[in-house]
Amino acid sequence: MQHQALYDAIMEEAREERAALSELWHRINAVVFGAASSRVPFDPKQDAWHGPTTAVWQAAWTAGLVGLYLRTGRPIPQELLEQWSWFVRGHWPSGYTSRHRGHEALLVY
Repeated sequence: MQHQALYDAIMEEAREERAALSELWHRINAVVFGAASSRVPFDPKQDAWHGPTTAVWQAAWTAGLVGLYLRTGRPIPQELLEQWSWFVRGHWPSGYTSRHRGHEALLVY
């Protein structure tokens, strides 16, 4: 799922509500980022290839998108709901590893 494309679609259609949605997005991201960064071995000096750091960014993006969908009354895509359910259950998916035993493996913290 491409979170940026979902975000862009919501903001493009927002028109006069764009500023309020942007403010909501930033508030959600700040809260989730602060809470999530203490749950995994997050390192602000690392880049996106560092799994725990990516997991924190992914949690903030996912939460922000869920908030935007709820605020705009749009149906939340099933894949986004599935991602959110992982975080709610305390799992921190951060991407896929290279092939392991012939399959890609989900990297979870």
